[in-house]
Amino acid sequence: MSNTRAYTADQVTILIASAIIDSGYADGEFLLIQEDAPRIIKVVGSDGEVAISKNLNRAATITLKLLSTSAGNNILSALMNLNSDGDGIGGIGPLSIRDRAGSSLHEAPACWVEQAPSVSYDRSATSREWIIGVGHLTNFIGGNAIVG
Repeated sequence: MSNTRAYTADQVTILIASAIIDSGYADGEFLLIQEDAPRIIKVVGSDGEVAISKNLNRAATITLKLLSTSAGNNILSALMNLNSDGDGIGGIGPLSIRDRAGSSLHEAPACWVEQAPSVSYDRSATSREWIIGVGHLTNFIGGNAIVG
């Protein structure tokens, strides 16, 4: 017996520093979540002996691509400016990315806008690629619900 499972991009909700971005995603791939380091570090000695160590680095980089028309650009610009203007770093807050049609959940107690997007203008809407830094990401990469 086969099961049919469904995924739709409009069921992905992104919370960055307590602000919700749930629309205006770029066409195609709009979100990339990458852990900065492997979870296990492997070292192979000269004689072939293998040692593995648990890596405690849970930093990650999130790439979020939004349409140039997305209200999410306003949110991320404001957070970026809080970080870079003034004496302190103010645009830091929790991260939560959830697939509401499935079981994937990505969370962190702190995230920040690490890099502003390159900006181009064309005869039609373009995309903006935001880089979000994360200090300690908790990842649960799940599947989606059965349909029918």
